[in-house]
Amino acid sequence: MSGGYGGKPSDDGCGCSASGGSFLTKLARLEFPMFAGGDPGSWFPCVEQFFEYQEVSEDQKVSLVAFHLEGEAN
Repeated sequence: MSGGYGGKPSDDGCGCSASGGSFLTKLARLEFPMFAGGDPGSWFPCVEQFFEYQEVSEDQKVSLVAFHLEGEAN
């Protein structure tokens, strides 16, 4: 994974850009992938990768996703 630190946009290898919305953990500061419209199918794998790495609980997933939505899905 490259970039994503210091609030700079990054490409994490799955085709998504970081939002600047950090999710702070004891392991690493990662940027949650922002959805800004277009095809959500290419965004879902980025989000799942984030959830898996950060060990996000099921009850936190919906609120995290909702917070990081912008634009409309096609």
